[in-house]
Amino acid sequence: MNYRNTIIGSMATIALLASCKKETPIYEATAEALHNGSLYYNVSEANCKSCHGTDWNGNGPEARSLKEQGLAVPDFTAALSPDKTVLDYFKAITIGTEKTKSLPSAHAYQSHTDRSRWAMANFLYSLGKPSSDEARRKTASEAAMKEIQAAYSNSRRWYMGDNKPSAEREKAPALEALLSKAGFTPSSEISVVPVSDSRREGAFHAQDSQAEGYALYKSNCQSCHGVFGEGSQGAVHLGALPGEGEGKGGIPRLKPVHASIRDLAEVGALSAGALSSAHNDKDAFGQKSHALTEEQWELLADYIKSITGK
Repeated sequence: MNYRNTIIGSMATIALLASCKKETPIYEATAEALHNGSLYYNVSEANCKSCHGTDWNGNGPEARSLKEQGLAVPDFTAALSPDKTVLDYFKAITIGTEKTKSLPSAHAYQSHTDRSRWAMANFLYSLGKPSSDEARRKTASEAAMKEIQAAYSNSRRWYMGDNKPSAEREKAPALEALLSKAGFTPSSEISVVPVSDSRREGAFHAQDSQAEGYALYKSNCQSCHGVFGEGSQGAVHLGALPGEGEGKGGIPRLKPVHASIRDLAEVGALSAGALSSAHNDKDAFGQKSHALTEEQWELLADYIKSITGK
């Protein structure tokens, strides 16, 4: 017996069977999808449990405050309306609903893949008590499936709402324009800003005497403004700009771009209001600051004044 030919033939058969096997659609409620959906619900950065609860009944720690705002959190374990389908769950996770528009996230979690959102949708839908109106439920499910299949007939992802294909999205402003508008000068060199001994001593004293302000500064400000508020010379990495030459394979070469941050001692007003407005200016370059309370902005302002000697 020619074992070599037998092995090769077996491998060819396996490959043929694998190629003939039809891939399960990502929207199917398979056992694996339901299992994964339960995991995504528990570990998602959206923190589903904070509102919907660990028992999926809408009694999470944040549910009460939402109810006070007139937004009730649904109970996923309750009886299902015969018109309710898994597609409703998928859309609620993807683009939100009319009721969730007021939320900061709008309940639109498009950072998740379609597969993970379908897994969560199928899992949550499976928790509900089925409707007794089987005929009406079947009609709704069939209509939903037609819409789903049509959406995935020409694309691997369902684009809806602001989730548009790359070619259709509004182009972001050029990096040079953003830098210029914010008063930054792009640089490819990084240099260290010297800090005097007296300033170091003052900062170390402030770290001990204003522990809460120091913790806020360290978490929110230090990476850009420096340990001592000295700023940075080209130390904040912003992205890349086209360099010289065509590069490999026709792809242009890119060079890293950094920005310089002013010494906080040279900044005019250091009040809590001035700091807050400067870091939440939508027209300024960079990300908006974290949502800090007025008291936290006050603590930051006082700490910055201490380390800069203002």
